[in-house]
Amino acid sequence: HSAREWNLVVAVDLPYLTAEWLVVLADRALAAEAAEAILPRSERGLEPLSAVYHRRCLEPIRQALARGVRKVTDGLAGCRVEEIAPHEWKPFAPGGLLFENINTPADYYRAAAGERK
Repeated sequence: HSAREWNLVVAVDLPYLTAEWLVVLADRALAAEAAEAILPRSERGLEPLSAVYHRRCLEPIRQALARGVRKVTDGLAGCRVEEIAPHEWKPFAPGGLLFENINTPADYYRAAAGERK
């Protein structure tokens, strides 16, 4: 539930996200003319948990959930998605770690030491 047109969505297990990157992401959304979702693309694919979504995505996502769709990017099929290419976000990702997440204690210790998985 949000009264805002654009909503920033980030996972809680992304220790390398920076305020600078989030400002760039939000600015990109506010400047978008046709997009309803702004998602960066990494080597693994789209990064839906470091993205911004317009509230116009609500109904297509709601319908996808009703059909049993659980993968976020599949639920965006009815939305106009603008991708942010790696060369656009990598300047904000020292070591390329921007979207690395933490799933285990070992991941935590690696992140705390500044190491990559």
